[in-house]
Order: sequence, then structure tokens, then C-alpha cells
Amino acid sequence: MPVPFALAEEERLVLEEVLVTATHRELSAQDVAASLSAISEEQLRALRIRRVDDLQNFVPGLFVRTQSIGNTRYTIRGVGAAVDDISVESGVAVYIDGVYVPRAGPANGLLFDLDRVEVLRGPQGTLYGRNSAGGAINYITRRPSHEPGAEFSVEVAEYDTFNAKAYLTGPLVEDKVLGKLSVVSMESDGYMENVFNGDDGTGEDTQAIRAGVDVMINDDIELQLTLDYQENDPNPRMFALLEPGFRSVIHDLTPGYPSEPAGEDPYEANLDNTGFESMDTGGITLQLNTAGDNVDTVYLFGYRESETRFSADRDHSPENLFNENHDEDSDWWSGEIRLTSRREGDWSFGGKADWLLGLYYFEEEGTRDAVFTSEVFELFFPGELPFSEAQLGFNQGIETEAFAVFGELTHDLGDHARATLGVRYTYEEKTFSGSTFIDDPTRDLFFPGFPGLIPPGQNGGLIDDIYDVTTGESWDDVAFKFGLEYDLNDSVLAYFLFSQGFKSGGFQGTAPTEAIARTPFDPENVDNFELGLKGSYFDGRLQSNMSVYYMDYRDLQSGIARDTATPVTLNADAEIMGFEWDLVGLPAAGLQLGLSVGYIDSEYTEFEGTPALEGEQVNGVPEYKYSLFADYGFPLAGGDLTLHADYVWQDDTTDGFGNAEIADWDVLNASITYRSPREHWELVAWVRNLLDEEYWLENSLASVTAPDEATPRLMAAPRIIGATINYRLGGLR
Repeated sequence: MPVPFALAEEERLVLEEVLVTATHRELSAQDVAASLSAISEEQLRALRIRRVDDLQNFVPGLFVRTQSIGNTRYTIRGVGAAVDDISVESGVAVYIDGVYVPRAGPANGLLFDLDRVEVLRGPQGTLYGRNSAGGAINYITRRPSHEPGAEFSVEVAEYDTFNAKAYLTGPLVEDKVLGKLSVVSMESDGYMENVFNGDDGTGEDTQAIRAGVDVMINDDIELQLTLDYQENDPNPRMFALLEPGFRSVIHDLTPGYPSEPAGEDPYEANLDNTGFESMDTGGITLQLNTAGDNVDTVYLFGYRESETRFSADRDHSPENLFNENHDEDSDWWSGEIRLTSRREGDWSFGGKADWLLGLYYFEEEGTRDAVFTSEVFELFFPGELPFSEAQLGFNQGIETEAFAVFGELTHDLGDHARATLGVRYTYEEKTFSGSTFIDDPTRDLFFPGFPGLIPPGQNGGLIDDIYDVTTGESWDDVAFKFGLEYDLNDSVLAYFLFSQGFKSGGFQGTAPTEAIARTPFDPENVDNFELGLKGSYFDGRLQSNMSVYYMDYRDLQSGIARDTATPVTLNADAEIMGFEWDLVGLPAAGLQLGLSVGYIDSEYTEFEGTPALEGEQVNGVPEYKYSLFADYGFPLAGGDLTLHADYVWQDDTTDGFGNAEIADWDVLNASITYRSPREHWELVAWVRNLLDEEYWLENSLASVTAPDEATPRLMAAPRIIGATINYRLGGLR
């Protein structure tokens, strides 16, 4: 991905150093002995990365699949979320300024007002703890500036797209209090159309705000306060149905009744229920930093909450056969204390070691109602029922408490080598509540006491029991990390890493029976072995970072779709190995080229209750993925003109539930940017999907008896052309 480059005083062209805090210390990304992708604010803008599902195109091993605003599955190296459920969290931990985000919707929120994004690949059990068995994604927001500054941006594009941003920063009290305010609005009608009623789909309607204050209490104590809020009400995602034959889970009751495709246009759907999506989320982060002679201390507190709603037509037809409605509320808070040694202090083993100690606490409460509705009985009894709609549903609740203590020590082994040892103890407890209900309009239809046509046990396995249970379980774990790193020279680092990861267990939120609802699935554990080489060559004009890894998973939580298309979480053993390579270079003045490659060889070695999946890809991740980019800049009319292009190719894969294969795809994007002589403003003309390729990113869960070619598909956006103007003043450049 693009790396900013700069001219030194002697006009030597070099790649700019990117500083990160992935290890809770500020280091150059090239000095971190781990698989890390660090994407700066400038890179996010150049690649037009707005959400995590944009980020996946340029980070090896990262994949994001989104069914709806509240149903997003992340995977890193094939490991992530099993299913979308209230008691299940992703194996990829997402953090905003160090505060963990357990829910899928808020974790895939709008990326704005960021200093950088750090993606750590592989288990992060020591420093990041619970639910980071696959990796961790850190969003680091911009801090207020000592110099007054402002930034404004306006963007227009096809499909009535209009986006606007504003950012203000500067001192509120000179050298004592700094402030910032960032607001953004993004709106688009979307590129899908429902021919049933003319509604648009797969659009955007997001407004967000973030405010921050830094208070310098004295030279050694700083208080950082950040508040943010985001509101999303987009046109819902629509899935294209290109072949006849798909029928909903209810189709077993209606043999010979296939739904009809909208036609040959892949950007059209034919739905009686357009549905809706909405999400409101926000929070507060409070961080106190203290500096001492021997130890620096960080006190971090965060509170966040989210409300997510969506309705979707799961039969994907103009008949009201099967609809899904979700209503989820969640709030959580966490507290963390970290003590970090100073190398020049008295507690650093004679200046030969760095160490860190920490305590962590997390608490969440959440509820979720999943309701499935249908008017299928109108096909058999038109106008004869007292009301036409049947409902089946699950009410879920979760309370989670987690505690951890952790530490890490890095000690010099001579002038060029270092060894790292880390350990973390985690204890977690979950209390789950779940209940089911069925409202059947055919009950008592033929005679008093008639159970209806979809009583428990006779609705395709969706609900076999009417139950109301409260249960709980606790787990604990000790995870270790051991690393060796060696400086081959001043700019090349080689490392070996052994790390462990832990993800807590959970419960089946849409369990068909009381017995299944009461039975937790096991936590997952992983051992990761990794070799890496990170280097800067040719006087800083070339950076190359590569790694090979092998991961041994025990009780990996994996999702499968039952006959009713309601996914469940089962435990499996798996082996995953792969290779990752990031390369970026400056072959000539003004020219920057880059390559990102990821290879994953994964298979289930044992799968609980589903031996047919043994030997299959883990979570349906593709075997190969790569991306290329090129930037060429040159002076023009007193300013600078930059030509940019990026290309992404992804191998074919399954959808992770054993359903239809997703074909391989590629996409080409391009832009032209003119920056004014004093760099106060820039104009960007851009095009996404330049060659107007038709490809899809995700399958909708379908009945297992539906033919593969009739699986509903979430189409990627067609070619979209737009323009952006950015204006900066003051201390921002």
C-alpha cells in the first residue's frame, strides 16, 4: 500500500517512517517483530478506505464479509467470527483507541478522523488477550494539535453520492488544553434496485461526530478525553438472484414454488420486503498518561454502546415467504492499567530490558431479538385466516465479565539480538438467557386444540422446543509468547515468534431445543509458529516485510448452516499455514510501486458432528490474494499532479458455511490528484471498478436444497466515477 515518501536535505528519496503503538510502545513499524500492517491517514485517503471491508483489499490475510449492518464476519488468516449471535464474539479483536469493541456492527463502523490503522496478524494473546486468536485491528484516532488547523472535504459521485467532512483542531488554553472536532456525513442512494417497488439498495446514510480534548496537567501527566457518536440509516443491502430455483426455508411446505429472479441485471432484486438497516453507536474514552523516571503508566477507561436494527427478505422473492428481523442493544465498558518500563531508568536491568505489566477488566450486557415472519399460509388459505402472518423467534440476552493480568519482558542478548517472553492469565464468565416463541395463525383452524401447521418440531428444525432458560459458564486460560529477534544489519530484522491465543466459549443463540440452548460450546486455543524478515534496502528506497506461519487450532469455533439456514457454532480442530509479503519501493523520483501477497493453506482436521467438512477450507477463506498499486507524481502549474492506480485479485472460495462457491474476482481503481502550490487544497478525480467488472462478495444463507447457481449473491459495486475536493489550512498539511 502507498507509503509516504520524503526528500531529505540532500535530496535523497526515502520512504517515510511510520510510527506505531501496537506493542504499547511507540516504535517504527519496521522494528516490530511481528506481522503488522500499519496504514496511515494519508494512505487511507489515497486508497479510499472508508470501512474495514475496504481495508481487506490491501492487508494480507484479512477478510471481511457483511450480510447486513449488524452482521459482519472478520477473519485474519482464516480465523474470526463463527456466526452472528449475541453470545459469540469475533476471533479478530477490534479496538478504538485501545477500547475493545465486541459487537460486529460498531466494529465495522465508518473509518474517519484517524491517524492510522494497525492490523496485527496472528494470535495476540499476551498484550490483547481475549478474542484475539486470529489477530487485532487498532483504530488510532487523531489527537488535537498544538497549532490551529482546519480541514474540509466535499465529494460527489454517481448514485446521488454526496459526502462532506470537516475537522478543526488547536489550543483551547495555550500549552495546557488542546481540542479537536471532526464531523462527517456520507449519503448515497446505492447501486441496487428493487424492481418490485423501485426502492434503492446497498446505499449509504451515515453521520458521525468525534470530539477530543487533551489536558496537560503538568510536564509528566496528560489527560485525554474523546467522545464520539455515529448514526447509520442506509438503504439496506440487497442480494441478486440470477437463476430461478431458490426457495426459502419454507419451500419444503411449498414444493414446486420457486421464486423468480429479477432478470439478467445483477444489480436488480425482486423483493416484496425491501427491508431496512440502522445502527446508532457511540462512546467515551478517558486515558491518563503519567511519566516517571523508571516507569510510565497508562490508565485507560472506555464505555461504548450500540443499537442495531435490520429487516431482510430471506426468500429473495416477490412473495412473503420468509423474512428475518433483528433488534440488538448492547453496552460495555472496560478498564486497563499498564506499567511500562523506561530503558534509561533504574528498573530496566541495567538498561538491557523493556518490560510491561497490566491489569484488564471488561463487562458487557446485551439483548437480541431474532424474529422470522412468513405469510406462506396465504398460498393455501387465501383470505381464510384471522391474520395472515406467522412468526417464529428467539429472544437472547448476554452478560459477560472478563478479567486478565498480563506481562511481557524483552531482554537484550548482546548488541544485535533480543528475546521476548510474555504471559497472560484470563478469566471469563458468561450468563446467557434464551427463549423461543411461535405465533401460528393456523392454530385451532380445523378444530379446537389443533396445533397449527408449524408447531414445535414441525417447522423445518428451526424451533423444536418452546423454552425459556438462563444458564452460564466460565472459562480461564494462560497464554504464552516467546520471541527471538536478530538485527542482520541496521535496517534488516529477522525474527522467530511463538504465540498462543484464546477465545472464550459461548452459547447457541438460535438453538432449536432447550438442551442445545443450555449446552455451551468450548473456547478455542491456538499455537502459532512464525518466521519473519523485515527490511529496508537501497538507502531507504525499498521496504520488504515477509512472514511464514503455521497455526495449530484446537476447538476452533466454526459456523455451519443447518437445514433451516440458521447457523450454529461447532468446535473443530484445524491446521493453517501461509505466507505474507508486503513490498513497496521508489524506483525513480516521483514513482512509487507496491505489492501485497497473501497465501493461506487451511483445512479442518476434525469437525464436531460434521465430518464431511474435514479437509475443507477453514471459514471459506481464499487460498490466494494479492494487490498492486502505483503512484506517479510530478510538478505541474506550480503544484503537483499524482496519478494513482490499484488492482486487487482474490481467489475463489466458499462462503464459509459449505454453500455455493464464490468465484475469483479482480478490480481496478484509479485516481488523479492535483495539489495546489502551497498544499492548501487538492482536487481528486477518481473511479472505482474502472473496468466495470461484475462480481460478488458474499452469499446469503440459503436452504441446503437450493441449487448452487441459485444462491442469492451480494454484488460488488459497478463502476462509480466521482470527484473530491480537500481544503486544509493552518498547521495541517
